[in-house]
Amino acid sequence: MLFVSVVWFASSRRTAERKLHAQTESLRVTLASIGDAVIATNNEGVITFLNSAAEQLTGWTQEDARHRPIHEVLHVIGEDTRKRVANAFEIARKAGDANRQGNRSILIAKDGREVHIEDSGALIKDLAGNVIGVIMVFHDIGEQRKAELERERLLASERAARTEAEASDRLKDEFLATVSHELRTPLNAILGWAATLNLMDQDEQTLRRGLTTIERNAKAQAQIIKDILDVSRIAAGKLKLELQPTDFAKILRSAVDSLSPSAAAKSLQIIVSIDSEPALVVGDPDRLQQIILNLVANAIKFTNNQGQIDIRLRRVDSNLELMVRDTGIGISREFLPHVFERFRQADASITRAHSGLGLGLAIVRHLVELHRGTVSAMSEGNGYGSTFAIRLPVASKMMGATSAEIEVKMSEAVQARAHALDDLNGLRVLVVDDEADTLEMLCVMLQESGAHVRSASSTMDALRIFGEWQPNVLLSDLGMPGEDGYTLIQQIRALPRELGGAIPAAALTAHTRAEDRERVLASGYQAHISKPVDLTTLLTSLSQLAGGKESTDYADYTDKTA
Repeated sequence: MLFVSVVWFASSRRTAERKLHAQTESLRVTLASIGDAVIATNNEGVITFLNSAAEQLTGWTQEDARHRPIHEVLHVIGEDTRKRVANAFEIARKAGDANRQGNRSILIAKDGREVHIEDSGALIKDLAGNVIGVIMVFHDIGEQRKAELERERLLASERAARTEAEASDRLKDEFLATVSHELRTPLNAILGWAATLNLMDQDEQTLRRGLTTIERNAKAQAQIIKDILDVSRIAAGKLKLELQPTDFAKILRSAVDSLSPSAAAKSLQIIVSIDSEPALVVGDPDRLQQIILNLVANAIKFTNNQGQIDIRLRRVDSNLELMVRDTGIGISREFLPHVFERFRQADASITRAHSGLGLGLAIVRHLVELHRGTVSAMSEGNGYGSTFAIRLPVASKMMGATSAEIEVKMSEAVQARAHALDDLNGLRVLVVDDEADTLEMLCVMLQESGAHVRSASSTMDALRIFGEWQPNVLLSDLGMPGEDGYTLIQQIRALPRELGGAIPAAALTAHTRAEDRERVLASGYQAHISKPVDLTTLLTSLSQLAGGKESTDYADYTDKTA
């Protein structure tokens, strides 16, 4: 009986061992075949099992990894810190049954590869509840992480773009408010004095004072409009230069002289030092003067009474360097990187101490760059003054082998302009404009320059005078009621040449966009002159027309005013 029991017990044990082995093999096959990587360790963290997915991610084979400590095979670092962090075994042992799932880290594989993984760990317990090891499951989340990072990048980019758009809208709103204020201020003085002078007879002193104030404020308003138009042309890439050999030192002296009254009104001392003469560059004289005027006017504006402005012109290698240094209010470190930007002012509030649109320095930067130069600003901060420096390339030898040759060419260019003004003597000019004040002003300007002038306020009157008088040049406004300036030029161009159909003609208009200019030239006019009218520009343009140049020459010339 005892023998039977022993046999039965041995048979049962073998059966149990076979079942346990079968279950173990089944578990191993299951763990080996699943897609996630699996590593099992004993209670001391020594690896006992590694499936094929874990082999691929870690770079360790099961044969090499078995009996090794887990931290050698599952070496993980933080994504942000790039320092070693706890792996799933260490987290599971520390957390126990409350272990944290879904931990993310970067796995450093045996061959040095970096794999973004998400892992989790669980304790292995026997039937008695004793911990006998840890099983870890992890998988590659590289593509998922890339998608998340790209989504984060797009969201950050969208937030930045929205912030920039909001800032841009705010700056434009502030700019429009400033424009409104700056235009209304001189307009208020103009209208106020005009109304005062019309109320009753005024003594000569009051009359002179009023007219002077009106003229000063009208010029200020015209400058504001000019700055806005310049910025518009710059933004559209339509601003052109009339390049010629130019003595920069001469322009500097002239600009400083013109601003001397403004400096004297604040008791400012302006010291000019010119170390390079002649200071020859290839540039547009008017635009170069605009650069200097903007820089020096800016220094005068932001320098307190009794202050000092130092202006130095010198040659540095193959460049001319102009430095304008003041003892004024300075520029904060925060605003300094934005000082040349459009629509930006250090103080755009209604309580600001200084007027202006904040466009002057933006225009300076663009004009300097158009002359292939550079501009910079320096300041130690509020209360420490400012220094602006521009560098322009000197005149190249393509215009002359020596300074003397360049000076000769420069002199020839100046003389050519003077001769152009002489050509107006005796010139018959027909001026057409429906605004009586403008018409009278144009006639006076041209008559004072030696031209014979007849005027007309409509297309019908202009055609009548045209047939009777046969002028040499036509100057016509475009925006007139009824038949406008385009109709007038069409009817004139329809005439035979012997009746004046080929007369040189210039259009006068407040529309200054590139498309406006193109339409003007296509309609039959050879020149496009913008309002408000600059006397020198007007006379030079009419002289060019009277000289019989090709229309392409007029187009090149009027690029500056278009």
